[in-house]
Amino acid sequence: MTAVSDTPLLNALLGEEIQPVREIPCSGVVTVLKYGLHKRVICRYKDGREEEIPCEQYQLKATISEDAAIGCLSEELAHSEIEEIIFEHPDLELCSSGVEIIDSPGLNEHPDRTKVTQRLLKDTDAAIFLTNASRSLTQGERDLLLDLKTQLNHGQQNESANNLFVVGNFIDLVRSEKGREQVRQRIERFVLGENPVVTGNNRVHLISAQAALDAILQGTDNEYLKLYVRSFCLCERN
Repeated sequence: MTAVSDTPLLNALLGEEIQPVREIPCSGVVTVLKYGLHKRVICRYKDGREEEIPCEQYQLKATISEDAAIGCLSEELAHSEIEEIIFEHPDLELCSSGVEIIDSPGLNEHPDRTKVTQRLLKDTDAAIFLTNASRSLTQGERDLLLDLKTQLNHGQQNESANNLFVVGNFIDLVRSEKGREQVRQRIERFVLGENPVVTGNNRVHLISAQAALDAILQGTDNEYLKLYVRSFCLCERN
């Protein structure tokens, strides 16, 4: 089983800042996260070569350059020799039954990155769609979500998806309870409304992956960690 996810969320799942994160496009290659007895990073190249690399080199290999992220992204992607990077991690217990988590390039940042993700979706069992809670479900994201639903349903446009989760991240940026409730209503009205995008229980969640990760790293507890744990326990059951 595979699941397409997102970088801040994956760091929270891992309990450490392994996946590279920044405010501009970051992930340049597909990363497959799997359960393993020891940390191990395997780099697979487009010419068929495969090599194990030191964990310290992982972020460098997985990240596009700052210049490419700011400017000519397509040129760097076109010349990349890497097909995918496999990261085995002993703390990924939710993957111990054979689940693989894929950190894919974004769907709305560049056509070349979009093509990579769309190719992955053909063999994906479940997907987590993240939106920024402080500006949730822009029109572009709504269009992407509808397209994602269709791809997960193998081209069936009029059916809702039972293997799609919608997560509003950065909920800590929405300060008031009223604001949080408005965000939830906005997301639920679109994805669960008259023409539902998703079907099933517990398909919409509001979290702060970074705040949850901060609590894990500091060995403390906060409302965001509790919210994160509750949300992904529910996702895993469904």
